[in-house]
Amino acid sequence: SETLPHVVCHCGPHSAAIQWRHDSILLRLSRACRLPGNVTVNQRVEGIEGELGELQPDLVITHEPSKSVVICDVTVPFENRPIALEEARERKLAKYAPLAEALGRLGYRVVVTAFVVGA
Repeated sequence: SETLPHVVCHCGPHSAAIQWRHDSILLRLSRACRLPGNVTVNQRVEGIEGELGELQPDLVITHEPSKSVVICDVTVPFENRPIALEEARERKLAKYAPLAEALGRLGYRVVVTAFVVGA
């Protein structure tokens, strides 16, 4: 028997719909972005090598004149209780913290955030 969380967030036959939901949120977010700088979506961060260089955050805004970077990742957890949303956010922040540290060593000021929407 399939559980609701499985069908809504993890089910293979529904993976296209799950990906579409995530990508639709990301598209709206990237279009609404008004920060100055270069906006990349689902791409590796330039200048970062090795394992960290394999990461592809959902949205990265790089502003070279101010040497600042915003990394934002979208997540759509099944549960929508405040604690579940906060835990999902914390997982994203932890995932990209090493990337932020690497960019910091290159002289960038980095903000890592998550855009969390309950499924």
